[in-house]
Amino acid sequence: RRHFVEWVDRDLRAYSLGVRIEDPRSGEILKGHVRIENLRMRQDALLAEALLGPFADDPTTGMGLSEVQGSSFADRLQARLLAKRSTKSNLDGTPLPYAKGSVKSSESQMVDDIMGAILQRVKQLGAHEVGHTLGLTHNFAGSSTLHGYASVMDYPPPLVTIDSTGTKLVLNNRSYADGIGYFDKVAIDYGYRPLDPSMSPEAQREQLDELLQQASLQGYVFLTDQDSSVSSADWRDSPWDSGSDPVVALQTALQVRALALQNLESSTVLSDFTPRSHLQELFPVVYLWHRYQVETAVKLIGGNLFQYALKRDVQLRALVPIDGAKQLGALDQLIAALDPKVLMIPAALADLLLPNAFGYVSEIGGSADLMSTRSGSGTFDATVASEIGANLVVSAIFSASCLERLAVQAQRNASLPSLTEVFQRLTSAVFAVDVANLVSGPCDAQRGSEVLALVAAQSVLANAYVSVTDASSSSSASHSLLVRNICKYHVQNVLLPAIQALVNDLKNLTSENVCV
Repeated sequence: RRHFVEWVDRDLRAYSLGVRIEDPRSGEILKGHVRIENLRMRQDALLAEALLGPFADDPTTGMGLSEVQGSSFADRLQARLLAKRSTKSNLDGTPLPYAKGSVKSSESQMVDDIMGAILQRVKQLGAHEVGHTLGLTHNFAGSSTLHGYASVMDYPPPLVTIDSTGTKLVLNNRSYADGIGYFDKVAIDYGYRPLDPSMSPEAQREQLDELLQQASLQGYVFLTDQDSSVSSADWRDSPWDSGSDPVVALQTALQVRALALQNLESSTVLSDFTPRSHLQELFPVVYLWHRYQVETAVKLIGGNLFQYALKRDVQLRALVPIDGAKQLGALDQLIAALDPKVLMIPAALADLLLPNAFGYVSEIGGSADLMSTRSGSGTFDATVASEIGANLVVSAIFSASCLERLAVQAQRNASLPSLTEVFQRLTSAVFAVDVANLVSGPCDAQRGSEVLALVAAQSVLANAYVSVTDASSSSSASHSLLVRNICKYHVQNVLLPAIQALVNDLKNLTSENVCV
């Protein structure tokens, strides 16, 4: 019956758990058992490695993390962490390569920041799992309040920022919230507060209701797993998102992504003892950095705000449609993520993404974390990667639930965007491309932009076609007759002519524009 936290050393991904044993007669929690895997630390190390490029690239003396021959960046961080708690030298008196003080000065602060972020994440995860043992479920609305992170029971992404120079990404112990949130305190107070036995049941209930009412009045919300998928209508109920404004958060994520892609070309991303093919594992982390913010932003389109409520609740708990301007603002930001400049993978970076080195075994994810390819085993395919990036956005917009909400909301309220309006806005942005003047750079850059314009257009057409044919693998995701008819009209009268015009533009380029 002892409560304990179990630390598990494992090589493959798994969920951390917070389970409990209860008395079936009373519901009393008899034992709490938390299990946390060190792979969570290794995953954060992978994020830091991809985003920051933590290895020094200068001739300074002394041995740093670059010279510690571990199988991964996570191994080197772990070695440094252990060094602080053990001897700083070998038996013969020579310094350990990862000992405190022997790290290159150009690496030291960054490594300290990374370790601070990782340890802060582990503390937060430990509190999250302990919360489960105490009876708390997830609250994915914890990151959406104006007060910052309101619940440790949310799934938090690291808050990666850009420094004042606009050239460096910042990840440190402030990238994760410190301590438990206000909502967690309210939930524990509600569930465990000793009630005066002399009070009537009605008075006890009123005392507890007051706790929830005060939290609600301050803007705190509880929403959980059942409504957290990308198909749900309330953007606040989203895991791995951040901030009280999804549009701003997506814009920030794209800015971080752009700078991180530049960093991947740097020689500081890998140590001297790491195979260059490891970049193929780091690339998806960066290229799809914005994926969760895309899923959150798309919920604004045709979205609603709601709360779980009882009939007797004092405050009105009706569905509240998202303002029409906010919906269109979210759509515009999602369309910005389809810009060829966003989808493009720099040629210099693509050339560095080599096939997997012989004998090299990934510790996190393996081949499942690599981009798929049509160019042969292990060969990086930039076009496929761009297709994945485009479909990430377009498939979310064309999900059955989003299209259905758009069709329904326009019938109920003419001031809100309609499915037709979204089609027109998306089409005008994706297909209105002046191919010959798309970029002013060299021929290879122009050709790449032309291809990416077609990639985005093809993704829109393919997803719209699925909406017309209802070729869904799940009956629960099927489209209504109204949605299918609207989509059919726009595919036939707008999308097909637009993509044909785009293809004709490519064919009719003058000789000065043609890339050969």
